[in-house]
Amino acid sequence: MTLYFQSIEDFHWLIGVFLAFLLLVVFTFSGIFIVRRVFNTKLLKSHHDIAGFVFANLGVLYAVLIGFTVVNVQTRFDSVKQNLDLESSYLSDLHRDSQVFEDQDKERVREALRNYVDSVLEKEWGRSVDVAKYTPSSEMLEIWKVYYAIDLKTKKQELWYAQSLDKLNLLMNARIFRLMGGEESLTAEMWTILILGGISIMAFTWLFGPDNLWYHLLIVAFLAATTSSLLFLIYSLDTAFSGSVSLPPDAFKHLLQMLQA
Repeated sequence: MTLYFQSIEDFHWLIGVFLAFLLLVVFTFSGIFIVRRVFNTKLLKSHHDIAGFVFANLGVLYAVLIGFTVVNVQTRFDSVKQNLDLESSYLSDLHRDSQVFEDQDKERVREALRNYVDSVLEKEWGRSVDVAKYTPSSEMLEIWKVYYAIDLKTKKQELWYAQSLDKLNLLMNARIFRLMGGEESLTAEMWTILILGGISIMAFTWLFGPDNLWYHLLIVAFLAATTSSLLFLIYSLDTAFSGSVSLPPDAFKHLLQMLQA
């Protein structure tokens, strides 16, 4: 199931939702046809009262789980996006603040910043990292080396230098968070509950037996469409840097253009 969603996530989100819906509706329709062959519809209808009560409670529990999960992944997705904006703003600030340094130091700072942004776009974008194995990039270390070598000659330069070091520390923290943002996701246990819950809800519709088969299939198709759409939405938001619903590197592309101007 996970491999299936990983493959369809790269399609346009409408196509991905349709494929997820198709998988779920084929499973549900197959079960309906099999149950109707084995059991008489009159027997199924005789238990509609208790089946409807249980189905309503299961639906509420699953809806609450889905709702909280959507809020969770959307909040994390927005947090990663906000961090990207902060990282690009720190780079922009460092570029602007370097104006007070001597010409040689200013050019070295700006060149190091350009190399860093280029490295983010070419090497790091969408890459995840294990926090325990995290190491600064060579471009990040080069920025630090450039600042270590800056020759301060005035009080004004010393003030702006101190401010720049604070922003440089914040930049490194933002980079770590970006790399961690590509690693964080829902746990395997959570995904198991979500998927099995959706399958259970759809399978429970097999226990109903309205006389009109097409009516039965129609209302089940609506339920399958809603369930598959929400599951696909959760999966898309859970992977912030991959798939059609992912964060674009627009902020860094615009920043690189500014640094190269």
